[in-house]
Amino acid sequence: MKFGDKLIILRKKSGMSQEELAERLNVSRQSVSKWESNNTYPETDKIVQIANLFECSMDDLINDKITDVEGSLRKNKNNFNIMIDSLLEFITKTVNMFSKMTFLEGLQCIIEMLIVGFILWIIGSIIISISSSVIAGLFKFISGDVVIKARLFTTGILNILWFVLSMIFIIHTFKIRYLNKYEKELVKKEEKVETKKVRETKKEEKITVSNEEPFAFLGGLSKIIIYFIKFIALCFLISVVCSMIPLLILLVLSLALITTNILFTGTTISLIGSIIISIQIIVLIIYFVINKTPNAKIHIITFISSIILIGVGIGIGVLSIKNFKIVENTNLTPKSINIDYIDNLVIDTHNNSIYNYEVDDTITDNKIEVIKNIDSRIINISKSNIITEDNMNVIYINEDFNRDINSLLKVIKQDLKKSKLSSFNESNEITIKANTNTINKLIDNQKRLYLVKEDINDTKRQITIVESKVEFSGEYDRDDIVYDAIKDELIILDDDYNCNKKVNNTPYGEKIYFDCYEKVFEMD
Repeated sequence: MKFGDKLIILRKKSGMSQEELAERLNVSRQSVSKWESNNTYPETDKIVQIANLFECSMDDLINDKITDVEGSLRKNKNNFNIMIDSLLEFITKTVNMFSKMTFLEGLQCIIEMLIVGFILWIIGSIIISISSSVIAGLFKFISGDVVIKARLFTTGILNILWFVLSMIFIIHTFKIRYLNKYEKELVKKEEKVETKKVRETKKEEKITVSNEEPFAFLGGLSKIIIYFIKFIALCFLISVVCSMIPLLILLVLSLALITTNILFTGTTISLIGSIIISIQIIVLIIYFVINKTPNAKIHIITFISSIILIGVGIGIGVLSIKNFKIVENTNLTPKSINIDYIDNLVIDTHNNSIYNYEVDDTITDNKIEVIKNIDSRIINISKSNIITEDNMNVIYINEDFNRDINSLLKVIKQDLKKSKLSSFNESNEITIKANTNTINKLIDNQKRLYLVKEDINDTKRQITIVESKVEFSGEYDRDDIVYDAIKDELIILDDDYNCNKKVNNTPYGEKIYFDCYEKVFEMD
């Protein structure tokens, strides 16, 4: 670009006319016109003055190989000054433009920008809602409070950044729709007093700069948006990496079982395809963050191949599942343990089981035989895990019926070879055998803690737990208030508490409610 063309750009950028520039340099307007038409060059001292006036180097002015004279000008300023100058320039041009507009033209411009802003607000609401949920989901494994705080924080940050992004979009739209048009009209008016060559050259240069060169302050805001988008991408990268862990675990399990059934052949193929896609996503995110361009051809071919693998794997799996049979295991084997019964203890199994109390007077007092129907292939029974809880006067026995994981896996593997799946059931009924005296004690104690439904016949009494007999409410220390089921009374260990008792009649007995609260002491 020649010296005269650069001088025109710099003069227009500074908002000077030829007369104003000539006055600054102490030369005639005709001299400036000759310089800009490339008919003559200024003297060396004038070139120095021009360089100082427009804050650029002499090399930027006289070196024809340098075409972006405005870019060179910006390099000599700090970024903050550039942004301030750009913002002030934008405000000045906007004010001047509106002063030249009619009332209807100004109203049309404002309405258009409001419509654009409303559309951006709707889009932003949708994007922010989805994004904040995704980001907060990354913290859900920590605690509920952290999830809530993370969601509020990310929603606030996203709202601010979306507002900034929307303003950039609105300002850029305003610039393209109105401000550029206003600048072109100004250029045309000024070109009427210049030579034809300068007018044509300047018109082409001015239009290019106006359409393609963004305001500097918009560029600064855009960088903030880009950095935040990269942060979101890194958060998504973490979730993708975490999702690969279960995929790899499933792949290992599928490979271990691949010889048992063709289902796992399909599963293995699908998992390999899914892992390849996950790796692709990770690579693309990394490339995006470090501003590196990926090889599009390789990624497209790899992605299509992975989709084909997933499809083939799913197809094989579906075909194999059609041959599977689900077998209900109804042949449960009775298993029993014998325990010593301690008076005032209630038998409980944690799972609202149905208790069948069968009289067997051959069993001596304080002896109980607990029988449960279980799948003997995978469930062991022992007395090693009996738990007593003194405060509640309860003996828990359901932990005695434990599944043997190794046996379970062995049975599943055998079933898979035969293309079947067994339903591993165990009865929720517990049969308790004891003599008449012990059974009566057990049932009485059961009713002290629970509301129960009772069915009686000649040899068997069936008890089904409905709910707990006693229920507490209010704010208090659980260790300071104890309900003694044997004496049917409330024990308050701390004098700072009071409890109100309420009794409701139900079809299964009396339901007791205690509302406890801390006493309020008056100051003397």
